[in-house]
Amino acid sequence: PQRRRALVIGGTQFLGRHSVRALLDAGYEVTLLSRGRTRSPFAGDARVTHVRCNRERDEFAEFLRGVPDEGFDATVDFCAYAPEHVRPIVDVLGARAGLYVFISTDSVYMACDPSRFVREHGGRLAESSATRPEDARERAARAARDEYGSLKLEVEEQLAHASARDGSFSWTALRLPDAFGPFENTGRQAALVRRLRRSSSIGLRIEGEVGAGARRPVSLVFGPDVGLAVVAACGAPSAVRGRALNICAREAPTWEAFVRALHAALTTEVTEVPEASAAAAAPAGAAPSPTPVPANTPRFAVERDTQFLSTDFGALSGALAGELLPHWRATVLEEAVRATAWFENHRATARG
Repeated sequence: PQRRRALVIGGTQFLGRHSVRALLDAGYEVTLLSRGRTRSPFAGDARVTHVRCNRERDEFAEFLRGVPDEGFDATVDFCAYAPEHVRPIVDVLGARAGLYVFISTDSVYMACDPSRFVREHGGRLAESSATRPEDARERAARAARDEYGSLKLEVEEQLAHASARDGSFSWTALRLPDAFGPFENTGRQAALVRRLRRSSSIGLRIEGEVGAGARRPVSLVFGPDVGLAVVAACGAPSAVRGRALNICAREAPTWEAFVRALHAALTTEVTEVPEASAAAAAPAGAAPSPTPVPANTPRFAVERDTQFLSTDFGALSGALAGELLPHWRATVLEEAVRATAWFENHRATARG
């Protein structure tokens, strides 16, 4: 049978890296498009075609025009942050994109009307909550409060319009909460681990609310689970077409509970690579960090920001993803935290 083909835009770091790995494991041939600023972890892999291209230049549209008529089975986009980034996908690549998987964010809800939030499954936020305020001033205020989330939602709105205009264009959006795991590249995770190593206080303030991290459930997502969700979505194009899905851990701990779990995992001696990180983290012979995490209880500061979380509405509902992606299940949080701790304890030799 003919191999399936995927175009991945921005797939050399963290979530993109995990997704390319998952696509390869699922039998896809991958065209990996990036600016070339980051060394590709897939260099030398015959299943991966590397294209160096800047999507903000004319060369991006030129590349898309040159895609053969058979196109791709799926296009996965990790670095579309505004409507202009997606226009060439819609106008030039069109149906040749296959299923266009837009990597979105739970920050879209920050630009929406809280009075119209839909809560389910213990108060968790459903995808139908992504409704902007009707009042123009409130709409502008919320968009200004979280420009990143507002622009991501605008991209989703643009994709819905494009699909309604041209029935051959197919898309889905995966809304991700704050992510953690091997190869996390924003620096937030590494900074958290450094604070734990130094016995520094960990903040519990969330979006200005003092101490919220000790009492409010939050949603997180494990990096490798994003890759598996991407593969699951690509394998169910009819089910996910035109839908936005929350992709998150099943558990919704408080921030304090998550930090305590991470601290415990960092201080537990592990002789074998945790299963959840075996394919994504460091070589089996990687040496542990020379700076161990103190075994004493972590310290918290109610008035200090978490310096990690980016939303304030609580936990997400993953029920729709569970329904439409029946073969995808998030890694048990305890196992995901253990794998992350192992990676961080071996980070110095885990860059391969």
